[in-house]
Amino acid sequence: MRSTIQRDAAAAVLAAVTLVAPEARVPETARLQRMTARFAPTEIAPDLSKTSPADRRVLATLVEAAKIIDALFLRQVWAGNDAMLLDLAHDQSPEGRARLHYFLINKGPWSRLDHNQPFVAGAPAKPEGANFYPAGASKTELEGWIE
Repeated sequence: MRSTIQRDAAAAVLAAVTLVAPEARVPETARLQRMTARFAPTEIAPDLSKTSPADRRVLATLVEAAKIIDALFLRQVWAGNDAMLLDLAHDQSPEGRARLHYFLINKGPWSRLDHNQPFVAGAPAKPEGANFYPAGASKTELEGWIE
């Protein structure tokens, strides 16, 4: 009987550790690199040789606008993204560089290919309303405000 109790207690502890460990564990460099490798880099190099100077200026303006939209989207995903991005940019270690790269791909500290699991220590669960709605506002509260 004692071995059954010990076995059951050990199984319960192992199950608890297994449930908590993935959330608390931050991926190491090799794991972050494997996660990043799931995205295929794509180089876009159009032939602009027949493009007029005016069209080239328009394209340059569109690229600048896209950079602004990219920054806005980062803020829309989560209010804490700007501060976290600055923190990640200061870490010059290989793991820090890998984490920053994956953060930029995902536009935040959650892996989109892994059901939005956080990969940056201290990151909260991904907010359901992103940064579009007040933090902690329920669907009922928002619908009531809209009405």
